[in-house]
Order: sequence, then C-alpha cells, then structure tokens
Amino acid sequence: MTDFIRRYGALPTVHALIFAAIVLLPVPLVDGILIPHRIYYGSILAGVLAMMAVGVGLRRKERLPWLLIAWTPFLASTLLSAAVSEDPVHGFSTMASLTVRGFVIAMVLHAILDRERVRAVAQAMVALAFLAGIDGFIELLAGFNIPFARYYAQMDPAFLSLLDARGGAIGTIGHPLPYGALLAMLIPVSLALPWPRRIRIVLATGLILGLIASLSRSSLAAAALGTSLMAGVATRGSLTRRLGMAVVPLVSAVVIWTVVSSLPFGKHLKADPGAEHHRLGAFLMAENVLSDYPLLGFGQGQFEENYPRYRHALMSPLYPTPDNQYLRRLMETGIIGFAALLWTLGAYTMKIGRRLYFETPSVDHTLLAGLAGGLLAGCAAFFFFDGYIWLPTQFAFWSLAGAATAFSSRAAEANQ
Repeated sequence: MTDFIRRYGALPTVHALIFAAIVLLPVPLVDGILIPHRIYYGSILAGVLAMMAVGVGLRRKERLPWLLIAWTPFLASTLLSAAVSEDPVHGFSTMASLTVRGFVIAMVLHAILDRERVRAVAQAMVALAFLAGIDGFIELLAGFNIPFARYYAQMDPAFLSLLDARGGAIGTIGHPLPYGALLAMLIPVSLALPWPRRIRIVLATGLILGLIASLSRSSLAAAALGTSLMAGVATRGSLTRRLGMAVVPLVSAVVIWTVVSSLPFGKHLKADPGAEHHRLGAFLMAENVLSDYPLLGFGQGQFEENYPRYRHALMSPLYPTPDNQYLRRLMETGIIGFAALLWTLGAYTMKIGRRLYFETPSVDHTLLAGLAGGLLAGCAAFFFFDGYIWLPTQFAFWSLAGAATAFSSRAAEANQ
C-alpha cells in the first residue's frame, strides 16, 4: 500500500479504498457505520467532495469547459425537477447523492488523472472486483448460502423470499442484477490492462465466474457487448479480423448461456414471465406518468412515492421499481431530464470515441478501448435495473467514465 501511495499519489489510493469498501463490505454494514443517525451519507459528503472538485477544477481550468458542457443540462434539469416536485426536500437530498456518486467522481478523476494514474485506478478496480467475483462463485458452490443475508433481511423482510424466487449470487451488494452488472463493466477492462496475458486471463476468469454465479441474463449480455467493443477496437489488422474478434465474445456468451441454463442451478437464466411482464408494465406506466407530467416528471427521487398511483397492472405491487434506469429517469425528470441524460452520455461517447479513432494502436489504446467497453456494458445493463440507485454500479460506471475522459484528454495533450 505504501508503494502504491508513493507511486500514484493520494487520489488513486483514496479511490481504491472507497471502491474496496463499496464492493467488499455488505452495503447495510457500510450504511450502519456511515449512517448512525439515519442521515444519508451522500448529502454529508456532497459538500466536502464538491469543494474538493471545485478546488481541482480551479487548478485544471482547461478541463472545466468540457465538463460544464457535458453536465450542466443534466444537473440543471435534475435540480428543476426536484424544485417543482411535491417533496422538494427529498428531491434535493437524492440529487445530492446522485451528484456525489456521478458528477463529482467523474469530475475529480477527469481533472486529476494522468495516463499512469488511469492505469492505477483501472487496475485497482479490476483487482477488487475479482475478489467480489470469487465471493459470488463461492456462493454458487455453497448452494447460495448467502453470508450477508441477515443484513438485508433486517432492512426488508421480503428480501429472502425475493432471493428464493430470483436466485443467483448477490456478493455483498445485495442483489444479483447490480452484482452481475458490476462484474460485467470490469470484464472488458480486465482484458485490456497492461499486464501479462496470464494475469489478465486469471482476472477475467474470476469476474466471469462471479457473473455466471449471479445468473443474470442481462449482465451476461452486457458483458458480451462491452467485451465485443473492446476486442473489435483494440484488435490490429484488417477489418475482417477486427470483426471476427468482436464476434468471439458474443458467441462465448451464447455458449455460456446454453451450458449454464442446462445445469440444475441455471434455471433462472431462462426467461422469467413475471419479470418480463413487470418490465413491460413499466413502459406503460411511463406513458401514464408523461401524460400528467410530460416535461419535468413527478420529481427527482420520488418514484417510490408515486408508484402506487401510477403502477400498471402488469407490475408487481411488492417491488416499486421499473427495473430500467432510463425509464426511472424519464418518469422522475420528464422529457427534459431524460434528454439531458442522453446529452451527458452522448458527450462522453463523442469524447472517448474521437480519441479511440485518432489514437495510434498501442497498449494505451487497448486500455481506453477496455474502459469504453466497460461503459457500454454499464449502459446496456442499466436497461434492466436501476443502475444509479445502487452505489457500487453507479460509482464504478462514473469512475470508468472519468478515467476514460481523463485518458482521452491526456492523450490529446501528449499529441499536441
């Protein structure tokens, strides 16, 4: 640890420690430490981290214009939606949390990291996620004898019955979907690290084993898409060769799906009519919400409060979630907020994609392709659960985004 701090500095070290706590400790246990009086820690940390980010931004003035262009519509629309909602205080509180888990992380990493520190952040995230993947595989071998179930059962008595119905390893995160999505985002990164091939294969294998243990169909598909992007972009040679390498992860995912589905514990990889009906009902619910609140939605962070009122008959009354981060954003912040989210994601896509296009094939180009693949995996997985609600997936997603744009910016500077 001392050598890591001496070589890479304070920010990658602090980031690795935070990510370790988020990924390796059970979420309710972390909450019990950080919320002794049930005060949401995001609101407490928001002010401190925001001041740090402002200080960093003043030091790196050349980084501020792009960040303002990328994030101002998102933050402004979220703030406006919270202000006009029925419960502005709750809306502002959830916005503070969303800001800490998203904008502040992406801003600080974007402003500070250079290429060497980007590598350090990516390596630390993959190594810690590898441990989480092994934990999930151990759960699978133990017949899903979940070690942290008691924590979650205390929070929600219906949790254990949900696990019985859903199946799959939860790690310390608490649910197979965010657990699988977290691993899916780090699989492309693990294969792109500037480490020897044997180490990369071992790390990717551990992540894949955990992903299989989650029994999450959406996460498996997301990992395949992200890895396909990484392989296709990073491979050198003719277009035919690159397309061939891009197809390999997709075929591998189909093989894994087929094999695991045939095993006794793999029954949950098959289609679940109840889950599909719930997700279809979420689209119909969104149509009803937009008919009443077309521009700004019914309020940032207030989906649960409005769920009984707008819930479609196809949706379960027990689980107030659309199981789709984009639909949640659309219903909470309306067309304006949803368009702002697309603007932010588009800004990151353009910046990273432009650097991938112009960057000369190299080890660094491969790592950037892996970061881009991780982001694509996250975007795909968020179609099937509320990715920004779960701290581990949101923290990982925006960490990858901040690292990738920092990498792109430093690459641009190096080429000037």
